[in-house]
Amino acid sequence: MKTQDLFEEFVAITKIINQRLKIIPVLYGSLGLWHIRHHNFPVNDIDLLVPDEYIKTEWSATLSLMDSVGFTLHDAHEHEFQRGKIKIAFAGFSSLSDDLSIDPEKLKVNQISGASFKELSLEQYLSAYQYVLHDSYRKNIKNKDDQEKINFIKEQLKK
Repeated sequence: MKTQDLFEEFVAITKIINQRLKIIPVLYGSLGLWHIRHHNFPVNDIDLLVPDEYIKTEWSATLSLMDSVGFTLHDAHEHEFQRGKIKIAFAGFSSLSDDLSIDPEKLKVNQISGASFKELSLEQYLSAYQYVLHDSYRKNIKNKDDQEKINFIKEQLKK
């Protein structure tokens, strides 16, 4: 699936999240980095950060919403849903505030085609990818990809 198509799916899902859950998610991961810099790294899924309660105490609301738009829970541990080739993974805002000292409430809000979402800056993406290099799963699976993104971001910041 083309990255632009994945982004359009993100916009459609985000509109529904805005309307039904009354929250503004954070676009995260490779798709978020693509959106702010249109890099050519592979983008395989949509990563969203939401208030922690939608991962914990209000998880049933997240399950219900995703089910209503045709997604099924693919990996409960990773909070990942799938519909056809599209995967969407959720994590809580605390992954920003606890791990990276980024206040999700202070992130820039973007609006595209009626969808409201927050985004990280290039500097914040650098911090995020540097942080995940220490994660044992990512270190074993995605270390090369993450390091390439770090190098890309550093080059972009020099410009």
